[in-house]
Order: sequence, then structure tokens, then C-alpha cells
Amino acid sequence: MSASLRAEMDEALSAVLADMHATAGALLQALADERQALDVADPAALNRAGDGKQASLKRLEELDVERLQLLREIDTPRTAEQNAWRTVLRILRECQRGNQRNGIIIGKRLEHVRGALAVLTGNQPDTTLYDPAGLVRHGGRSLPLARA
Repeated sequence: MSASLRAEMDEALSAVLADMHATAGALLQALADERQALDVADPAALNRAGDGKQASLKRLEELDVERLQLLREIDTPRTAEQNAWRTVLRILRECQRGNQRNGIIIGKRLEHVRGALAVLTGNQPDTTLYDPAGLVRHGGRSLPLARA
């Protein structure tokens, strides 16, 4: 590979890594926005954050294809490129932790909603109950709490 071609490919790889860095930062911000939307229970903000996450993930996938193509042509990336990649990976690990935290919050809220619905409807999912006669019943409609 000629020196000029190598320099051009190094420049292209650096540009792709810079774009990945910016996009990973945007994903991290979208996750922070999602967390804020969850904290204040703002469905519109939650939808915007979800759209931002999807757009960032799609762009990261496209950039990673470019990065891998360039790496196949370049035997050994420069130290600056290796450091840029490590930084991108660090940001993506932060994104993973943020996504897991948000997922836990969503899961807990879903449990609470399901529990409230079960109480309101008298259904107890995955719960075995005994009726007043001592017979086993699974979920079903609520029974009167008292008789007058």
C-alpha cells in the first residue's frame, strides 16, 4: 500500500472514529433524557428519547461497518486511532450501564402497574389462592371482602 493511500485510509478511519465518538455521546445523552423522562413520567419526552436512541444505534451500526472495512485494509491502526476506539468503547460501556438502569426502572414500574391491575381486577397472576372453603383457586375474579 502506498504511503498516500495509507494516509488517506488513516484519515478516513480517524473521521469514522470521531463520528462514532459523537454518536456514542448522543446515545449517552438520549439515555440520560430517557432517565429524566422516566423520573418525571413524561411520555412525550420518553418517546423523543427512544427515537434518539434508535437513531444513534442505527448510525453506530453504519459507522461500525465502515470502521471494519477500513481496518481490513489497514494492517495496524495508528496509536491515536487505537486510543480513539478505546474512548468509544468506554462511552458505549457507560451507555450499556445507563440502558440497564433504565430497564430496571421500567421493569419495576411495570411490576407495580401489574400488581395494581391485579388488585383492581381481582386477578393474581402466577399466584395460587385458597377460597373460603379452603379449595385451591388460580387467579380469577375477586371475592367479596365481607357480607352484611
